[in-house]
Amino acid sequence: MSLCETEEGRPAQDHHLDLGHLGNFREGNLRARDDAHTTYHGMTDSQIRADSDWQREERDGRLKPLDLFTDEDFAALRRELDVVIPPDPALCARFGIGIDPPD
Repeated sequence: MSLCETEEGRPAQDHHLDLGHLGNFREGNLRARDDAHTTYHGMTDSQIRADSDWQREERDGRLKPLDLFTDEDFAALRRELDVVIPPDPALCARFGIGIDPPD
C-alpha cells in the first residue's frame, strides 16, 4: 500500500509514518489500510496526531519491531494477516507461493 510521505525537496503530509507506522518506522500498523481509507482519510498530519483514537492506537496498537519477534509472534502475525489481508490464490500460484490451510 502506498501512502504519502515527506521526502527531501518534496514536502507532503507524512501519512506513511503516521498511518503506516503510527509514528515509528521500526513498528507497523495492521489497521493502516482502514485508517488511510476511512478513519483518517483527508486529514492532515496535525489533525491525525491530535485525534485521541490515533493517540491510543499509537500507544497500544503497534506491532513491535520484527527483530524483537519470537517464533510465536511471527505465527500470530501470520494468522492475523491471513484474516486482515487474505492471500490471493491466483497471485500466490503465479509466484509459486504455497498457501497454508488455516489452523
